[in-house]
Amino acid sequence: MNVAQLFILLNEAHMSPEDLATRLGLSGMTLRRWKKAKTNVKLPPLYANAYSNVVYDLILEGKLSCHSKSAKYVFSKDELKPLQVRMSALGVTKDFINGPVDLVSVLGKIGADPKSQKKVEKSLSALAKFKKISQDWNSHLHTLTKIVRSPKLGQFEKLIAYGALFYLITPFDLIPDHIPVFGLMDDFMFLGAAVTYYSKRSVV
Repeated sequence: MNVAQLFILLNEAHMSPEDLATRLGLSGMTLRRWKKAKTNVKLPPLYANAYSNVVYDLILEGKLSCHSKSAKYVFSKDELKPLQVRMSALGVTKDFINGPVDLVSVLGKIGADPKSQKKVEKSLSALAKFKKISQDWNSHLHTLTKIVRSPKLGQFEKLIAYGALFYLITPFDLIPDHIPVFGLMDDFMFLGAAVTYYSKRSVV
């Protein structure tokens, strides 16, 4: 990466040069010198690695959007992001993650976000491509789609289904979907957890 990426981060996170320098483990003077340098000057590997950690920390602190240029740059270089960062991108707070992790609770947390619900509702027809993967995928998606569309269930009762379907369509998975074979394993695990939840309650 080059030094220009540092100054993109400065603007996106509304940080002072001193704050960024401290987080990177360098002096403010060095950062100011880089600012005067050409944008294609490469950042030393030591600081490039530190940069990724700073971006992750800022996301968890709520100071940087997961959709920012800085976050997308780091995500593109790091196939398997830390659990906290990926869950944060899904709207699950750091405090929530630090407790005992229960898949159903995580899905409920994700599904409770109105933005997630709207995204799912707009994407229901696009889920058909996943139904072709196998009979189990088809069954799980049919069940959860039916729950989301059901007029007999209240919004609260649909949160787990919303969470599982949103997890499937979001790019911020624990395991990126484009990784061969393993990319969809976590998606199927979350779908299965949601279906099991509703089956135990005789909703399906």
